[in-house]
Amino acid sequence: MKNRVLLGTAILMAAFAFQVRAGDSCDSLAKIAKSIMGARQAGGSMADMIRIAESTCSKDMTVDVCQAFTKLQKGIVVAAFEVPRYETPENQQNAVTDFSNQEYLSCYKSSH
Repeated sequence: MKNRVLLGTAILMAAFAFQVRAGDSCDSLAKIAKSIMGARQAGGSMADMIRIAESTCSKDMTVDVCQAFTKLQKGIVVAAFEVPRYETPENQQNAVTDFSNQEYLSCYKSSH
């Protein structure tokens, strides 16, 4: 189960890399946060998520964009692991939703 969650997280992180460049940065950030917190609540390993974050740059990203994107993802992983892992599915889903919304709010405030 954990491997499927981490694989799903890796695929989502890579897919959202394209959206970040397309201008949907706050939406994309919230989706990345949702994916990461979902993996965290499912029992994913922080070390695995950091490794995934380090390998999700697309070939057409510049070095600077890749480094910034990797740093952003690592920051979200760290923030996700500062939130407790909950036992019940309802509490886990609430944690995912709240985390995603908080990341969106922070992004929105910083860009408006």
